[in-house]
Amino acid sequence: MTLLLLTLLWAWPTIFIRYIKQETDGQFTPDALNFYRYAAGSVFAVGVVAWLQPSDLVAVLRRPLVPL
Repeated sequence: MTLLLLTLLWAWPTIFIRYIKQETDGQFTPDALNFYRYAAGSVFAVGVVAWLQPSDLVAVLRRPLVPL
């Protein structure tokens, strides 16, 4: 079950972009699609950190400019 969930989360950005392309008949530019792809990937990365290292995520959320 864990492997299935992780595979779905890992594939999430690609699934999200395919959905956007199908629902908008390809009206988004490649730059806009890249923005949404990276945003979806960021959600995945934050989810993994929240699951595996929640104390680290809390520390970063308290001082959001530190990672930048």
